[in-house]
Amino acid sequence: MVGSDLVLENSLIESALAPIMTSLILCKTNSAFYNPLQSSHLQSLRTWEFGVPLLINLSTDVTFTVSGTSFITNGITLQKGWNFITYTGEAEVTPDQLFGSQLSKLVYIKTFDEWYNPYNALSSLQRIIPGEAYFIKLNDEATLSW
Repeated sequence: MVGSDLVLENSLIESALAPIMTSLILCKTNSAFYNPLQSSHLQSLRTWEFGVPLLINLSTDVTFTVSGTSFITNGITLQKGWNFITYTGEAEVTPDQLFGSQLSKLVYIKTFDEWYNPYNALSSLQRIIPGEAYFIKLNDEATLSW
């Protein structure tokens, strides 16, 4: 999972992912995909837009950097059920701080490595980090401000 809190200098997916293209198997958002083995007319993911997280499947571990202009938003509205978001706030926060008075609407926050449940003291996710991607499950719509 990859998130970005930058407006990329070049948001074309081939350009943004160029440093990892030799290892790229598949890249997806909630509604689009990019497969480097398919023709360009079959690709539904053509640009990496601000705040849109990506699920990236790679054949090897890689590290890559994107460049762009920092852009901080003031919040987001999440739907009931699962949401896949990039946290675009300015500072790290705890899950409890992020949800504040709407904490009762939160069911889970997940990454591939950590999870948070507001009713389970064994939760491993302690910080929400700017530019990182998260799966968030809610039992009702919530608008978060940061």
